[in-house]
Amino acid sequence: TIVRPGFTENVLRETHDTLLEELDFYKEARFQEIFRRRAHKAKRNFFSAPNLYPEFCGEDVIVQEFVSGIWLSELLAAVETEDAIALDKIRRMNIDPKVVARRLLWVSHWGLWESTIFHADPHPANLIVQPDNRLVFIDFGAMGALTESRRVTMHQIFSLEKEEDLEGITRISLTLLEPLPPIDTEKVLKAIENVYWEGLIATRSKQSAWWERTSAQLWLGFFRVTSRFQIPMSFDTVRMIRATLLYDTLAARLDHEIDIGKQYRRFMKDAGDNAKGRVQKRVRQRLEKGLTEQDYVMIERVLKMSQQAIYQAHRLLNLDTYHFASLVGKFVSTLLMFLALVGQILLATAVVSFLNLILQRLRGADTIGLQEALLAVIGNPWYQAIVVILVLLSVRRSFFRLRDKEM
Repeated sequence: TIVRPGFTENVLRETHDTLLEELDFYKEARFQEIFRRRAHKAKRNFFSAPNLYPEFCGEDVIVQEFVSGIWLSELLAAVETEDAIALDKIRRMNIDPKVVARRLLWVSHWGLWESTIFHADPHPANLIVQPDNRLVFIDFGAMGALTESRRVTMHQIFSLEKEEDLEGITRISLTLLEPLPPIDTEKVLKAIENVYWEGLIATRSKQSAWWERTSAQLWLGFFRVTSRFQIPMSFDTVRMIRATLLYDTLAARLDHEIDIGKQYRRFMKDAGDNAKGRVQKRVRQRLEKGLTEQDYVMIERVLKMSQQAIYQAHRLLNLDTYHFASLVGKFVSTLLMFLALVGQILLATAVVSFLNLILQRLRGADTIGLQEALLAVIGNPWYQAIVVILVLLSVRRSFFRLRDKEM
C-alpha cells in the first residue's frame, strides 16, 4: 500500500473533531472565560481576554466586551516595513515591539507549563495589542492542553537543547509520537537527529538569519520526518507544536535579536520564585494553625507506602539466593544482601525521622528541624539495638551463603 494502514484514520477523525470544536460556541465561550480567570490569577497584568456576557451567548453567537487597540498584524507590518508614521503612532501608545515579543513568549510558556489550557491559534489576527504593551487574546475556538508527561517531555527537550545533547533530544522527541507503529526506530532516530543537528548549528551561529534561530525549522523538520515514515501524530501534539512555533516566530519577527532559550529560562526562574512563595506560605500556615485534614490523609498514604516498601525490602533481604547459584556467584549474593540491608535501614530511618518531626511539631516544638529529628532517631538506644540485630542477621545469612556448595 502507498499509505500505512490506519495512517489516514487518525487524520480524518481528528479533522472531524476539530471542525466540530470550532463550531461549538458554548465550548469556545467556556475556554475564553477560563483563560481570562487563569490569566488574572497569574498575577501578570499584561495579558487577558475580553469579558463575556453569558446571558447573551448561545449556540451561534458569542457576545463579549469591546476591546480597543491595534492588531498584532498591524504592529508586525509597521516593524517589518519600517513605516515611520505607524511606528510613531505605536510609540505614542507606549508600545515597544521588543517588550511585546518577550511577553508573547512568557504567555506561551505560561500556557504550556502552568495553565490548564493554552491558546493553540495565536496568529496575528487573534491578538490585540493595547497601550503599555498589554496583550488581549481573542478567538478561543482552538485550545490545547498538555498532560503532565508531555510537560515533562518538553521540559527535558528545552533543558537538553541548552546542554547540546542531540542524542537525548532525539530520543525524548520520539516519545511525542507514541504509540509508535511498526517502524525502523533507528532510522527514524537518525533522521530526527539530522534535523536537530542542522537546527543546533543555526541557533548557535551569529551569522544565521533571525528565522533560523527560532524553533520553526526544528519542528517543521520534525513534521517532515513523521510524514516520510508515515508516523501518525496525535492532534494534541500537533496543536502544541504549532502553538510553540507560532509564538516563537511572532516574537522573532518583532525582535530579531531575541534569545528564545534565554526567555524560557527566565520564565522558569519566575515560576520557581512563585512556587517558592506558595510552599513557604503553606509551611507558615501549618506552623501557625497545625496540620490540615488533607495532610493527615497524605501522612496515612506515606505510611502505607512505607509499609509496602519495607515489606518488599524484607522480601529482598530474605531472598533465598541458593536457587540462583548457577547464575550468580557468592560474592554477588552477599553484595545483594548487603545492599538490601542498607536500603531497609535507610528507608526505616527516613520514615521514623519524618514521623518524629511531625510528632514534635504537634507537641509545639516548632524550632526542631529535620536534621535534629534525624539525629534524635539515630541516637535512640532502641533504634541502635534494632540496627545491630539486623546487621548480625545479615552477617549470619551471608556466612551461611558463603559456606554453600555451588551446584
